[in-house]
Amino acid sequence: MKKIDQKELYEWCERLYEKGGQSAVIDFVLEYHHDQPWDYCQPCEVQSPVTAEAEPVCLVCGTRV
Repeated sequence: MKKIDQKELYEWCERLYEKGGQSAVIDFVLEYHHDQPWDYCQPCEVQSPVTAEAEPVCLVCGTRV
């Protein structure tokens, strides 16, 4: 899979979450974007993949972390 920009990645993860929940997003990031940053997300109550931006956004729930 080709690398995609952070906005497109977020949109992919949003669709994945709707279909398969948190684990679908995490599995996708681990398989295809293993270099994606992770941070603690308060609403998710777990380390989650986040966008690589100055103000990262959780790829699972969309909250700024």
